[in-house]
Amino acid sequence: CVPRRNLEASDATTRSEPAPGHVSLVIVPEPAAGEAYPQPTADLRTALTSFFDARRILTTRNHIVGPNYVEIAISANLALHADAPPVVALAETRNTLAAFFHPLTGGPDKTGWPFGRDAYASEVYAVLEQMHLVNYVEDVSLSGPNLIRADDGSVVGVRLDAHELVKLQTTTLVAYDAQGKKYS
Repeated sequence: CVPRRNLEASDATTRSEPAPGHVSLVIVPEPAAGEAYPQPTADLRTALTSFFDARRILTTRNHIVGPNYVEIAISANLALHADAPPVVALAETRNTLAAFFHPLTGGPDKTGWPFGRDAYASEVYAVLEQMHLVNYVEDVSLSGPNLIRADDGSVVGVRLDAHELVKLQTTTLVAYDAQGKKYS
């Protein structure tokens, strides 16, 4: 629920401005088979609009919308344990990152990535360091539309608005085995 916002507005500037008397409810339904980034159907939005319209305060305007998925790219270098198969390690790493940022089952508590929760490189480090095939991680970087920078100018994360969720655009990973051989 995003108070004082009209997220149905067609103009991005209008969607980001305060809108007294407006309440936007952002819905992430169960995904259809093969759907990674679900959006509510028109029928679901209509049913919810009807349900909430009868229960709203007279002067409030409700808006039922789907989330805005923000494309984020992640890159990292992985030093693998001596017995780690590189192809398996890279596949597991990609799956682990996709699971961590999943809108319904991801996040630190595995209850879904929270709306508006910024994505940080430090969290990516922590997730990757916990993988059993990975010895250590270096050079994690994030890219996306709304970068969060440290005092030295380095990118430490991507900022999300209250109605936004992460959409992994790409994961560029490079793995190194115990002999220093590079895999991607």
